[in-house]
Amino acid sequence: MGTKSIAAIRESLLRVSVVLFPWIKPTITLDILVPRKTLNISQMNKTELIESLRLLDEITLMELLNLTSDDLVDAFLDKITENQGKLIQFIYDN
Repeated sequence: MGTKSIAAIRESLLRVSVVLFPWIKPTITLDILVPRKTLNISQMNKTELIESLRLLDEITLMELLNLTSDDLVDAFLDKITENQGKLIQFIYDN
């Protein structure tokens, strides 16, 4: 069994920063090290992509998907109905 140098190990890892709870200020960022080979875009399947997207904060994901407020309202009409009172109160207060 061969041994790797520290430099070789560092080279094989990639630091990824994940923002936890982006609505809390100051934001909490978690830095993790992942093997570079797991981030090979050409070999990423749809399931891996979806799992990676789940790690993003909501604002970044919406920007990447070019979502608008209209898109969100249309996609979540059932949630709007469920939370109608709270949403009306928010609109009224702001």
